[in-house]
Amino acid sequence: MKKTKPKIKSSWDYLKPQNLKALKDCNIIYKDAKAFYDKKEYRKAKEHYLKFLEINTADFDTLIEIGICCHELHQKRKSLHYLLRAQELRSGSTLLKSSLYKVYAANKDWKNALDYLELLNGRLKLSQIQKLRKETDLPKRFK
Repeated sequence: MKKTKPKIKSSWDYLKPQNLKALKDCNIIYKDAKAFYDKKEYRKAKEHYLKFLEINTADFDTLIEIGICCHELHQKRKSLHYLLRAQELRSGSTLLKSSLYKVYAANKDWKNALDYLELLNGRLKLSQIQKLRKETDLPKRFK
């Protein structure tokens, strides 16, 4: 398949009538990707998200979900890449912050991991934060 430049690179591109077909194509691809993602078939989901990103690089949810797929597939650098791209679009998401915490913790980058964990205070219940800490084997010196 020949690589083409993405048609949708910003939220303004959603408003352009000439991108209507691209948006329709994205919706079909996203539906398939999300179905695989929901079934935790991360490799297949990632393939579809990559097709989506060939058309649209400005979709927050796609960037988070492909970042999570990469994390689940132990592709730490790629995961961080996509999650940070999502953060450039919109930084307020609890899912994004918890995903970035997990990726930084997996990389044993405790400074950044703890920064994101701190940002989750007040957004998550204490039990959810404790569960996140437990999932990532946060060293005792940081607990």
